[in-house]
Amino acid sequence: MDTALFKTAFSAKAIFIPADRADTTPCEATPQATAFTAALVKIGYTVNERLFHALCHISNEEIAEINLMIENILGLHLNWMPMIRNWQTPVGVDFYDSLIAMFANVLPALKDIPGTTLPCGHFIPEGTFPLERYNGCPLCGRTFAVSDYTFTGQGTKLKTLSLWTETDLRGYERSLIESKTPLEGAQTEALKVLLEHFGLPDEIDIKIRETAAIVFLYLAGKNACDRAAAFVKSPADILRALWFEKTGCARIVRPKDIAAREAGNTGYRWQPDYNERKEKKRSETAESLKLKYGRSMCRFVATLFEQMQMSAQDMCENMHPHRGMWVRFIRALRLTEYARRKEFPKLREVLDRFYRGDYPVWAGKVETAILSKDTILALRLLSERPGAFARRLFSSMLHLGASSVVDAFIDAGEHIDIRLLLTLDMYADYCLDPDTERSVRLPGGATHIIPPSKYLKETPPKEISAMTAAVKEACKALISRHFASRGEIGGTVYIQKELFEIPVPVGERAQSNSGAFYLPQGSRIPVEGDNIRLFMHWGEGLPAQHLDMDLSAIISYPDHTDNCAYYDLHPLGAIHSGDIQQIPDNVGAAEYIELDIPALSAAGATHVAFIASAYTAGGVSPTVKVGWMDSCYTMKVDNETGVAFDPSTVQFSTRLDTETPYDSIVFGVLDIKSRQVIWAEMLLNAHIARNIDMKQIAAHIRKLEHRISTGELLAMRAEAQGQTITDKPEDADETFTTEPASFARVAALL
Repeated sequence: MDTALFKTAFSAKAIFIPADRADTTPCEATPQATAFTAALVKIGYTVNERLFHALCHISNEEIAEINLMIENILGLHLNWMPMIRNWQTPVGVDFYDSLIAMFANVLPALKDIPGTTLPCGHFIPEGTFPLERYNGCPLCGRTFAVSDYTFTGQGTKLKTLSLWTETDLRGYERSLIESKTPLEGAQTEALKVLLEHFGLPDEIDIKIRETAAIVFLYLAGKNACDRAAAFVKSPADILRALWFEKTGCARIVRPKDIAAREAGNTGYRWQPDYNERKEKKRSETAESLKLKYGRSMCRFVATLFEQMQMSAQDMCENMHPHRGMWVRFIRALRLTEYARRKEFPKLREVLDRFYRGDYPVWAGKVETAILSKDTILALRLLSERPGAFARRLFSSMLHLGASSVVDAFIDAGEHIDIRLLLTLDMYADYCLDPDTERSVRLPGGATHIIPPSKYLKETPPKEISAMTAAVKEACKALISRHFASRGEIGGTVYIQKELFEIPVPVGERAQSNSGAFYLPQGSRIPVEGDNIRLFMHWGEGLPAQHLDMDLSAIISYPDHTDNCAYYDLHPLGAIHSGDIQQIPDNVGAAEYIELDIPALSAAGATHVAFIASAYTAGGVSPTVKVGWMDSCYTMKVDNETGVAFDPSTVQFSTRLDTETPYDSIVFGVLDIKSRQVIWAEMLLNAHIARNIDMKQIAAHIRKLEHRISTGELLAMRAEAQGQTITDKPEDADETFTTEPASFARVAALL
């Protein structure tokens, strides 16, 4: 069975069985299928009826193969042993114990005191660290043992797996390609796998530029240049595809920004050789970003320019925002050489006008009109490009007046995508609040906080309220108009209640790979029990080495914050399993944090942020897997090893194989009052939790809270298209649930 296809199906909560062996004829249950289903229940999964019948028709060897692949995907054979055994009980050490042990290792005169020399060479004085509680060295963070043991069966909710064959995978491929929202990590990975196995479907309509870049590179790699050219609409599409191939980043990030980010991940500033290492890293990054292309690629790109439907002037304007990068690409692709040839007259004109700057820039004309208060000209220009109008709506209202701008926006609204209208509606309160610092994610992934506009400070509160109401009313009316224009479909629709806690997946580009746990950022996940157990695993498949990743939690109170991290293992209401700095060979290492929600609530805590950080220079390792466990029953910890992982209790998990390096990620925030965890995915440049300002996280959460829920969107659609909402899924003509396939269908509606 193909492993890549199996992983792709499993990421969508399905098991792939080839069509020639997927017999779903009802039959008597076999012992092997029954045993396999029972084993799945212990790790948090079950199967639907159709899949169970298919399992009854395949051989024992195939069932064993499927079982092994699932165990490998879930990491059940990895090392889940932390540093401290029975870590739920504090070990009773403090800063002075570490200080004594440190001096005992650097001062020869102290070597004669009673103590133990560990396999790593460190000496631990008697009375400092209780070594019987440790699985490794408390000083250097090296573990001396591993364990592939995990708990099972403690979870109280099961995820249902369905049967997929090649037909389902092809349908999934088309839904990914035609998705109207950006793909997250697991979906991008799945699309690449499916393209390699099934090729590109016929008659597809790609709406997202990053998806078009993936398809373009696939076709170019297969020498299907004629078909690849169909997915290039502008020079920016060419730049995005070539830069994606070079950096793995589907968004256009300037080389100097990449170099600066890489240089910032070289360790701490207090280290003596910091500046030297920083410059060396910057130089290495610049060298790695050098461009070099063969003659075939150069001619292919020159042909794309020549055949593009845009005028030379429009092409130059399209290249203008990334002028510096285009100068590098023009040289690397030898476009000036091809422009001298008689078969490339359009390319010659484009390069000539580009270098001379002989072209107008629409954005510049709009900015000039706005600054000169020429409302008529500004609105005429903005109406020419509805998408750009939507992105400039708030600033235009502040400069030109709300009523005239909103009226012009409504007139142009029928040409604006629903996802843009949703973004404007959900962020109107947030962006037009004069007292709110806004959280902004840059193209490279990092999150920054920016202050409110000075124009908002100068605008009376009543005007701001009227502006906000006008935007939201206009957006909702335009969204309803979009849905109504598609015709009345009638019938009944079932909308799962959990969808009203899950935002519509628009706006942010997900950086992580959550697979079967996929949820849009800002989703709220209810907590069942009184304890949340965070986990982090890293180092899978890597040789033994110093690779220090840290799991931390910031506990927020109304007047202060506490940290649960390697430097404070047991603050009030939380406890850490100990710091691991050196990973064992191939099987990785794990850290845990357990949060006591009743204790935190009684102490007055409001939120807890879950953070994974890179202490080792170079950013968070791409092997890091993080998440949290939850169960209405008490979750166990093995007293002998400290292992606390149980796949059946995992409520959310994601792999942090992101496009760009960063120091930390806030992957979740626990709202203690509502007992819900918010999936955040906030990238930050800070090595440890105490250097992270909780105000930044709060601003990001406020932004996520303003999003329209998926349930609200589906209810708006039902009203506009004459559907009746029902509480009975079995009687509904159309159903929407939290399954990945439902999110793909929601994305298709935008």
